[in-house]
Amino acid sequence: MTRRSRAEDDVRILEAALGPLPLSKARPTLVMLSGLPGSGKTYLAREICRRHPIVHLESDALRKALFTSPVYSPMESMRLYAAIRVLVDDLLGRGLPVLLDATNVKEAHRRPLYEIAEAHRARLMILHVEVPDRVARTRLEAKRRRGDPDNYSDADIGVYEAMHREEEPIGREHMRVDTSESVATAVDKIVGKLEEKA
Repeated sequence: MTRRSRAEDDVRILEAALGPLPLSKARPTLVMLSGLPGSGKTYLAREICRRHPIVHLESDALRKALFTSPVYSPMESMRLYAAIRVLVDDLLGRGLPVLLDATNVKEAHRRPLYEIAEAHRARLMILHVEVPDRVARTRLEAKRRRGDPDNYSDADIGVYEAMHREEEPIGREHMRVDTSESVATAVDKIVGKLEEKA
C-alpha cells in the first residue's frame, strides 16, 4: 500500500466514525479547542454539540477508530493528525462547521489549522480550555480509578505533566474557558457566536 492510499484510507475511516453530518453553511466555522488533559475539553465540546449542529472531531475517539490498540507513538500521532487535518480541510470545503477537540498545545500543531481555515474563508474560533492544576490532577486520578466508557482518552498524570511542559501560548485571538467554573455560561456565549450571521 502506498503512503497516499494509506492516508486516503485513514481519512475514510475517520469520516465513517463521525455519524450524521449537519447541513452546510455559506461560510463554515472551525472551532479549535486547545488545552491539557483533564481540562474538560471533551465535556465542553459535547455541550456545544448538544446545542449547535457541528461536526465533532474528538481526537481520542478518532485515534481509537484508526488504531484498535493505540500505542501513542510519535509516528502514530503524526498519522492521526495528518488524517484529521485532511478531514478538517474536506469538511470545511463542503461548507460544514467543525469542532476540533484535541490538545493542540503547540503553535506548530495549530498553525496548519489556521491555514486551512483561511484557505476556506472559514470563521476561526479558538477556545483555550483550562482549569487549575489541582483540578486537572484530581480529574485524571478520578478517571483512572473509575473508568468511563464514554471517555476515549488514555491520558494520565504523566501525560499531563509532559504536555504541561510543552504547552505554548496561542498566537491568535482566543477565548479562555475555565471548566472548573460554570460551563453553561461559556457554552451560551460560544453558541451565541456560532449562531451569529457570518
